[in-house]
Amino acid sequence: MSMHALQVVPVEDTAAALRALILDDAREDVELLLYELKSKGFAIEATITHNRDEFLTAIKEGSFDVVLSDYRLPEWTGLDAFAALKATGKDIPFLLVTGTLGEEAAVECIKQGVSDYVLKDRLERLSLAVKRSLEEKRLRESAAAALNALAESEGLARQQFEELDLLYRTTPVCFALVDQDLNFIRVNEAMAKNHGIPAAEHAGRSLRELLPEAYLESVQIYRKVFEAGKRRSSGLSLHSNCGTTWPVSFRCR
Repeated sequence: MSMHALQVVPVEDTAAALRALILDDAREDVELLLYELKSKGFAIEATITHNRDEFLTAIKEGSFDVVLSDYRLPEWTGLDAFAALKATGKDIPFLLVTGTLGEEAAVECIKQGVSDYVLKDRLERLSLAVKRSLEEKRLRESAAAALNALAESEGLARQQFEELDLLYRTTPVCFALVDQDLNFIRVNEAMAKNHGIPAAEHAGRSLRELLPEAYLESVQIYRKVFEAGKRRSSGLSLHSNCGTTWPVSFRCR
């Protein structure tokens, strides 16, 4: 059979069909395989290949839900076919349907990533193996979609944080965050400039030390925050002796 004469077995309802790529040089075995799947309720649109060239053409040009391959092929093996499929980067469940497969070969196939293997004299397992491999792919796709959504969400949150942080640091209004002991956690550049002390050097220093004129009023407001018994922030506008006004953020921890 030439590469341009791949045998395609269509079904009437192609929208719901299982698109299967089959690699097997024994036509009667292919017929038994298709009969088994159809008898178990699968609607099949099968592309049947018999050799290496046909298979490589099919995986390059076609779109499939599952690949079913014999293991022993003339001058080739099912594991070689699986390697060719992996080289395309396509995530398609690959099942070996073979006459015999020793334990050592079976272990190696599964280790390489083959979804499952079914012996030709045990074809009653085929439909279950196909269903399981399709479900595993669906779960992989769902996990990948969730990870992508999480990455996008984290990226958006990071961008929003960076924008807010930039606004916090560069706004001309003085801002500060203090802990429950009224020690500075961080201040923005405007407040650092107002104090004449670098922003990084505020951490751990007390409000009493740097703003003694606002300390008593701050304590009163801050106690009210804690008395509320809730994890929240409260704003306070403080006035310096020179008439400058700035808000201080209090957070209950």
